[in-house]
Amino acid sequence: MANNSPGPTTAKKCPCLINKPGKPAWIKCNNINCNAMWHAICAGFKKPKQTMQTLINDIGDWICPKCVLKNLPSESSSNDGLLNKLSQDISSLAGSNQNELKKQQEDITDIKNNLLNFQNVITMKFESLEKIFNVKSDIQTTAMNEKIKSYTQAVTENLKENISKNEVIHTINEKLSSVKTNLENNIETQKENIARNNRLKNICLYNIPEGTSNDEESRFKEDVSKLKTIFNGNVLLEKDDIKSIYRTGTYNKESKNPRPTIIKLNTVEKKMEILKIGKFSYEHPVNEDTNTEDTNNTKLYIYAHPDRTRKEQEIQKRLFQELNTRRKNGESDIFIRNDKIVKILPFRGDPQSCWG
Repeated sequence: MANNSPGPTTAKKCPCLINKPGKPAWIKCNNINCNAMWHAICAGFKKPKQTMQTLINDIGDWICPKCVLKNLPSESSSNDGLLNKLSQDISSLAGSNQNELKKQQEDITDIKNNLLNFQNVITMKFESLEKIFNVKSDIQTTAMNEKIKSYTQAVTENLKENISKNEVIHTINEKLSSVKTNLENNIETQKENIARNNRLKNICLYNIPEGTSNDEESRFKEDVSKLKTIFNGNVLLEKDDIKSIYRTGTYNKESKNPRPTIIKLNTVEKKMEILKIGKFSYEHPVNEDTNTEDTNNTKLYIYAHPDRTRKEQEIQKRLFQELNTRRKNGESDIFIRNDKIVKILPFRGDPQSCWG
């Protein structure tokens, strides 16, 4: 047991000759020839202050470094002993180090094996997850394909239904269009019939010279005078037979082609009487419009035609073109009657009725 209190002749004075601040821990050399007091820190004890005194009390007999050096053997024997001891310590340390190194290598090997096992486990888990993901992906893809297929079928059915509806609508539109066309044709036909009925008693005279006066009433009186001259000796036309007289179109003083003259009659019989003649001659004074004394006349032909509608005029124009073409090709026995081109039938008399 270490003696930690100074002897009767020993004062507390450490060989370091330094006064430590505070209350440092002390330790006493147990060599009876020394009994020197040392600071515990100077003696090599580095423990904290709160455990220092406990350590000193538990250490037992302590010999200071000076007494240890005095008791050392001679230098050579001491060195041999130290070397032997050092060699033994090194061998022991080497053996312990080898054992420690071997243990560490074994620990490292175990760690590597554990890491490899962990890596294998992780790899297996990832592969398992990948398989699960692939299966799930396949399931999702299959479900998506089913949805697409279902949607495509629905769209196809909808299109078929719409096509069917469109066909019905198209059929209805065609029928409506046909009805509309028929109605328009019927309306046009009715208008045409009304126009023809309104012109049923009219006569249209072509090539009657037109006056040059700027006064419309003066030109009208001239036309009435010319008509009297044209019909004189050909048709007996009384005042009561005529409903109105006028020219079609707009008056143009510079025009060389006179406008047609329309006579509205009160009876169809008088119209047919005029049409039966069809062509009238008229002695037209050359200088009638200049009011000169020159009385030379020009013979003109006035043509009487039914007052035709625009549609009838188009039909007549087409018929005349066809008639001229066929006559040029050698058909001389054809003419126009009732808006048709007909042939002249040869006369075949009955000999029984005239043979005496």
